[in-house]
Amino acid sequence: MSESVKNGDSPGSGRLFHCEEGSYTLEASLIYPAVFVGTLLLLALGLVVYDRAALTQTAALTAERTAFNWGNSYKDASTGAAPLGAGDGLYWRVADDGMFGLLRFSNHAQRTAVLLPDEAASQEDGIVKRKLRQAGQSLPGGLRGELSYTNAWIKRSVQVRLSGIMRIPNRIAFWRLRETPSSGGSSALVSDPVELIRTVDLTRTYIERLRQSLATGSAIDQLEEQIESDPSVAEPFSIRSEAEAAAYLLKTIGGKTVYFETDTVGQRRKVDVLDNDGIAHEAKFTLNSADARLQLLKDVELMRKGMVKGVVWHFFRTKNGKISLSNKLRQELEQNGIIVIVHN
Repeated sequence: MSESVKNGDSPGSGRLFHCEEGSYTLEASLIYPAVFVGTLLLLALGLVVYDRAALTQTAALTAERTAFNWGNSYKDASTGAAPLGAGDGLYWRVADDGMFGLLRFSNHAQRTAVLLPDEAASQEDGIVKRKLRQAGQSLPGGLRGELSYTNAWIKRSVQVRLSGIMRIPNRIAFWRLRETPSSGGSSALVSDPVELIRTVDLTRTYIERLRQSLATGSAIDQLEEQIESDPSVAEPFSIRSEAEAAAYLLKTIGGKTVYFETDTVGQRRKVDVLDNDGIAHEAKFTLNSADARLQLLKDVELMRKGMVKGVVWHFFRTKNGKISLSNKLRQELEQNGIIVIVHN
């Protein structure tokens, strides 16, 4: 009897564990299906990630374009081009941009939204919904979601939320993954550099004017106190020459006397008073029609070249109450944009 039989081992047991025949078939039957299924799952996962990334990119592009075109509802949603002269009016930022909703003393910002697919438009819809609908029309069909606009005074933003059904090919998807919901969203801030510069400039201008008005008010109070203490100050005075008229304007308006070089007539133009706003003031006591014509041409040249922002002619009456201003001259001055003021 052989040694293996003596030890109690069955014949062929060693051959079963040590023989490599059929191992490739066994590995192919167990491992390759798992690798194949894992590959399909990775492909499906890649499609899901790509679809969500594509939705997010579409939402971001739509939000950025809508925020960029927010200043004019007539702009093309894709290119930003607008027809010549087309606009939303002068006060749309106050009346039609959702700003009045902020006056309800609420902590929540004013929010306006439209749904996708595009809901039916109505006559009560304002500019905000019209802009959002124009942005929604540029989106691919089959998408659902919401386009909204939020106005919180300084911070204004456009939000885009999109959702869709991603259809995975049957060959690489299980029955539960053939139609997978996907979503993406983005937001963009509405920036209006022109309006910001205009608002800052307007604020600076009126703050300076307010400061000057307060200073002028205090000066008037001091003058009234001086008049009450010294009645002789309140006595009326009369202008007796053009030099006195120019001195009176320089004292009351402020500014300085300036000479400008001219090309139309003569070599230069004397401006009696050029105020801080760039307005030229001219004092007239007695005036020759020929001289008035030459000075008119010079003032028109100064305004055309932008050397002054405007021209004002001040006419003072003589002792007998007459002024050197005819109706023809006044009409000609006003036609050329020159303001006429008659002092009594």
